[in-house]
Amino acid sequence: MLQPRQRIIQLPTIVHGGIHYAEIEKLTIQPQNIIDFSVSHNPYGPPAEVLAVLNSVCISDYPDPEAKELRRHLSERLKVKPENLLAGSGATELVRLAAMAYFDPGDRVLIPQPTYGEYEIAARIMGAQPIKEPVLEEATHFSLDIKNLLRSIERYRPKGVFLCNPNDPTGQCVTREDIAKAVAAASDCLFIIDEAYIALVDNAEIFSSLELIIMAMF
Repeated sequence: MLQPRQRIIQLPTIVHGGIHYAEIEKLTIQPQNIIDFSVSHNPYGPPAEVLAVLNSVCISDYPDPEAKELRRHLSERLKVKPENLLAGSGATELVRLAAMAYFDPGDRVLIPQPTYGEYEIAARIMGAQPIKEPVLEEATHFSLDIKNLLRSIERYRPKGVFLCNPNDPTGQCVTREDIAKAVAAASDCLFIIDEAYIALVDNAEIFSSLELIIMAMF
């Protein structure tokens, strides 16, 4: 019988958050009666201004696959070139696309722990070797220990490093200074810095690491 690739069959199960509909069905619980704290959903729905825009959009046509208009507006706001921006359907798609583009079988990929489980999945899909190092310190509420991270980079010489900022699930942020130190320590390494939840952080440097990611990737 035809089977998927062995590395796909052997992918670990990760806790992804969100409502598990099969589980709540067994418990005879209705989804609408659950308040889901695992994702950044707005329980009040979008503002009236957003709804007005959505109602004016033609949804019967395929969208622009290159998202040129979106990237143009973002480039003006973020002060970067449009060609340095990629639009995706959620952070997980972009994480997997980055792994697909850069990682080969056997490449070492450093993933500080604990963090978002999709980084490991993306690495394993490509046959890369995830190095799950506990460089987030429990004593400091799982903030990044830059000295331990630099030691891990020196020890493993990874092809890629995943950093979640703020980290999921601990909520701690990586400082701009620490990101710069890590990039300087591994100039030939791809840093994938996931800032999907940065808007939920007070006084955060929005897209604080963007130019560093561009430096590492292009």
